[in-house]
Amino acid sequence: MRIGYARTSTTDQQAGFEAQVRDLEAVGCEKVYQEQASSVGARDELAVALDFVREGDTLVVTKLDRLARSTRHLNDIVDCLREKGSHLQILDLGIDTATPTGELVLTVMEIDGVEAVRVHLAKAERSVFVREDVDPSASVMVRMARGRQLTDSQVTAITNLVAASVPGLGTDAVKIVDQQICLQPGLVVARARETVSVTTATALMVIAT
Repeated sequence: MRIGYARTSTTDQQAGFEAQVRDLEAVGCEKVYQEQASSVGARDELAVALDFVREGDTLVVTKLDRLARSTRHLNDIVDCLREKGSHLQILDLGIDTATPTGELVLTVMEIDGVEAVRVHLAKAERSVFVREDVDPSASVMVRMARGRQLTDSQVTAITNLVAASVPGLGTDAVKIVDQQICLQPGLVVARARETVSVTTATALMVIAT
């Protein structure tokens, strides 16, 4: 079952509120919890929605800032859903934790100081024109909060997490990049004559004000 959650900060945002409900119903949400609550106020209907979801259900929101007030709050919500065997879908980011890539992106976002994550996974498609096996590769672009940077242990953790999420992907084929520097060299570049498919997942955390 798909359960929607829509929120606006004030009653003056009625048009935006109706747009959220419309978008949620368009993707098949059978039930939509709605409320007006500020970014720092209590979110009673969200609590009801989280209590309602069951194993296999998906909580759907149109934007991440409609759901969580902070990274810590997001982590609490995701943990609650994981404990229930439920999933989270964020429409504008194309993220669905029912998929390996969606789960991977949100897991990286749980690292302290991470504001945004973009994961590129590349692997050769099966084709009669490709005679040689090409190992998969990954590039993870991380945007940190102002004044923050990834520690060596965090870079290692992200590298191992991404490698473990993709069959056949070695840690030496994972590149971690922040705003200033490549932190983990070794991205395998596909040859021009090989057919490569690229899957991209983007997560951007915007805290409502």
